[in-house]
Amino acid sequence: MNCQDVRPHLLDYQRGTPGLDLRADISAHLDSCPECARATAAEQVLTEMLEQRLPQHSAPLGLKR
Repeated sequence: MNCQDVRPHLLDYQRGTPGLDLRADISAHLDSCPECARATAAEQVLTEMLEQRLPQHSAPLGLKR
């Protein structure tokens, strides 16, 4: 895989949603490409920041039922 193939799948890769073959290919690319590895790290930090700082609203009672 090359960088153009990997970049669209970075978020899915972090979530663990791509298939095993695709996940292995992405992992191999990230091991050999420092630029994509940095992009993955940046995506991870952004995801963590958004999860921590965005408000978490509970669902209305009617929706819960």
